[in-house]
Amino acid sequence: LDKRELRDDKDWTCAVLICSTKNDKKDFKFDLDDLYETAVSIIEGEKQDEIKCIEVFHMLSIGAMSGDMRCQNALGCFYRRGIGTGQDFNKAFEWFNKSANLGFNKAIFNSSICYRLGEGTAVDYQKYVELLRQSCDSGFIPSYNYLAICYMNGQGVEKDTNKAIDLWEYASEQNEPKAQRNLGYRYLIGKDVPKDILKGLSLLKSASEKDDAIAFRRLGECYKEGKGVDVNIPKAIDFFTKAGLLEDKKSILKLIEIFEQKEYKNMFGDEQFDVFVKAVRLGIPEISKITTSWSNKEPEGFNDGDVVYGSNGLRIVTTRGKEI
Repeated sequence: LDKRELRDDKDWTCAVLICSTKNDKKDFKFDLDDLYETAVSIIEGEKQDEIKCIEVFHMLSIGAMSGDMRCQNALGCFYRRGIGTGQDFNKAFEWFNKSANLGFNKAIFNSSICYRLGEGTAVDYQKYVELLRQSCDSGFIPSYNYLAICYMNGQGVEKDTNKAIDLWEYASEQNEPKAQRNLGYRYLIGKDVPKDILKGLSLLKSASEKDDAIAFRRLGECYKEGKGVDVNIPKAIDFFTKAGLLEDKKSILKLIEIFEQKEYKNMFGDEQFDVFVKAVRLGIPEISKITTSWSNKEPEGFNDGDVVYGSNGLRIVTTRGKEI
């Protein structure tokens, strides 16, 4: 169905019809590999129009019902985030479990997160830890970071700092960014491990190379405050900006704090403008402290003359040359 042919006030749906047919004596095949790759790209943030997301959702449903564990897990992700369908934690949990029961390690991990957050099931930290261990045993490296946090905080398991550090060390060696970021920060400040600034910075930089927002922020703090490195405000601004573009609110607040000081006004560029547009969209009230005129840069997604309201009534007029 073409949505444009229907009235705006009417519900609409998209159906996928898979037909078995013969063409030159070759069977028509539904390529689950291509479908799964497309679904993963959407889950990871690749922009797709609504029609495409709905089409992929229905195709995943067919793949999941046929017993493909990858499609079952991806379908759970679509339900969990409301991609191509309404958000439904119960159905997400159901499909994660079906995929996990077939041994798909990402689904085992996703099921564990449902128990931690109480999505589609009751909160159960013991079950959360049990599934994290299964996910680790199946080779899903990101699970090591979450299991380390459980041991560090005593969630669902007896608190064991040494065990947590060991898990972070192993995951860091496997280039898992969250583990590198968490362990790196501890070496930087000497918490739970002997203080080792060089090792801490090295781990944070490794995590930042994989676009970990918190690693960007930690590095920005190092250059802003001179932790293990010389104070370098331009580098601090660069790291806070990278984190801000990933919608890390604490980094956006750090940038606002810097640009409140007039001596840094000349360091404000297009990327910082984009971060502050995100601040308005996220409803961060502190952005109202900034009263500087910007260059002829318009925020992506707005048209000339649009007005956007944040939680405090702040507005952006996107006409070129105007002010925030």
